[in-house]
Amino acid sequence: MAHNPLQSYSVKFAPGGRIFTEGDIGTTMFVVQSGQIRLFRIQEGRNKTLGTMEKGDFFGEMSVLEGLPRTTSAEAIDECELIEINSMTFDRMIRGNIEIAVRMLRKLSIRLREAERTIETLQKQPLQREADEPAHRVVAQPAAVSTPPPLTHAALPPGGAPLAVSGPPSSQGRQTLQLQGSSRAPAPVDEQGAPTVHASASVPAPSLQGPPLPRPAATGAHATPASRALKRGPRLVNETGDVVFSLGERESLIGRYDPVTETQPEVDLTPVDIKRSVSRRHARITVANGNFFLVEEVGALNGTFINGTRLVSGRPTPLKDGDSLGLGTVKLIFRL
Repeated sequence: MAHNPLQSYSVKFAPGGRIFTEGDIGTTMFVVQSGQIRLFRIQEGRNKTLGTMEKGDFFGEMSVLEGLPRTTSAEAIDECELIEINSMTFDRMIRGNIEIAVRMLRKLSIRLREAERTIETLQKQPLQREADEPAHRVVAQPAAVSTPPPLTHAALPPGGAPLAVSGPPSSQGRQTLQLQGSSRAPAPVDEQGAPTVHASASVPAPSLQGPPLPRPAATGAHATPASRALKRGPRLVNETGDVVFSLGERESLIGRYDPVTETQPEVDLTPVDIKRSVSRRHARITVANGNFFLVEEVGALNGTFINGTRLVSGRPTPLKDGDSLGLGTVKLIFRL
């Protein structure tokens, strides 16, 4: 077995052990070799979990790249082993595991996009305030006599005739109500000229609550027991046939959830990847002119295979019904 050149930088933590605390000055980053790590912040006196790191994940890289204080706290969930990387050994780590380098670049790219969106939003705010400013000016208007809003069909009284406002306002600024299209006498009024309403002739108010809105359909391709999965459409099936992954209409990213970049693949192989041999972003199935292609993602480890032939990273390879796919140690069958 090849010797890991970074093994000498291994550190171990017991369950609950604090690795670092938010605000600490740090000069090292960590790569998880075994166990799980919880990243969290203290917000309003409570611990808010930001993510869980497991084998192959890294954290604390900003301290190495920029020498910034820690922005989160980290502690061991269970007994774990980490590789502690300082700036002197950072280059060796990148050379030894290209996937970490690619994921780090993706994480920084995501942060850059978020910063650009924030800047764009802040730049639009002054323009929006200028556009909204006339709406906030108060202009004195002469007092007007308020009239009741028109009644809708939902407020019809028994008999189906709508209520209508008629006649000039009285000295008290009121108007009498009568049934439009009805031979009934005008509604009685009190001494002040206001219409009298009896409980027996009350009109039910229209309901403001409409029918329940349908819940949006779930998106993404997730592992589904074969007994419950649809047996039609493009899909990936494990060797035993008991787990089915449905595919998207245009493309489907295959891998595992990445807590570092917060990327959720459409096909998450975590349930069948017992050895964690599949990269976080391992491969992608795309559709062009009704044809399906499999392409390995940049930085994927442990290989991607179609019928035993290893793919060249970044080169789309056609797929046909019944092809056997290998992603790390996971074996799947492509079905249409």
